[in-house]
Amino acid sequence: MKKLIHLSFIICAIFIGSKSQSQSINLSNFITTSYEATNIYSIDSHVTVENTIANPINVNVERTIGYLVPGQDELFCFGSQCYAPGTAYSTTPTSILAGKSVDLKASVSPNGNSGVTSLHYRIINFNNTADSIGIDLNFNFGATGISENKEDFGMSKALRNPADGFTLFSYNLPVNEVSDKLVVFNMLGSFVKSMDVNGLKGTIVMNTSELTSGIYLVSYMSGNKVRSTSKLVVRHN
Repeated sequence: MKKLIHLSFIICAIFIGSKSQSQSINLSNFITTSYEATNIYSIDSHVTVENTIANPINVNVERTIGYLVPGQDELFCFGSQCYAPGTAYSTTPTSILAGKSVDLKASVSPNGNSGVTSLHYRIINFNNTADSIGIDLNFNFGATGISENKEDFGMSKALRNPADGFTLFSYNLPVNEVSDKLVVFNMLGSFVKSMDVNGLKGTIVMNTSELTSGIYLVSYMSGNKVRSTSKLVVRHN
């Protein structure tokens, strides 16, 4: 009888230990549904991914599309890595030190399309795939676009995309301010270059030959505010 009790205690201890071992990831500081009144501006949703155990862990992100509004684009960044639109799984594990955390950024660009995009993200322990945790994020875009008196106003997306040596942007603006410009950022959010926007209507030729191959975000800024953002892919032949 004593042997049975002792054996039961050992089995219970092993079970509890394995269970606690499997729960190494915690998610916090997130909003499950994010709203944007227009179908112009992107939504960035952030999730804090925390390592809750005493040892470092390596984790990957798996993205599953619940529903993607036709015409919208999605991408995610995890730790120091950003992945191209359409990527379903992070190719490089991200290390999280004991008790530390990294940021998961999920981004959806509406590209003028309204509706709710729903995406599921699962954080997976690279060395123990049974150790994972998931979250659903929703991105709700309204119907307001860039139109006035039935005439479309705004900045176009890159007209040559992917671009090698150059790309073009056309624009038709209701008002032009001295501070109006196109600003290029890399996928980590760092400033790359900017170009002035002159006049109410015209075309901007942007030199991309000096940019390294990759994905960039191009924002049209007016009155020190971001009015629209689109993606630019630079691909040198």
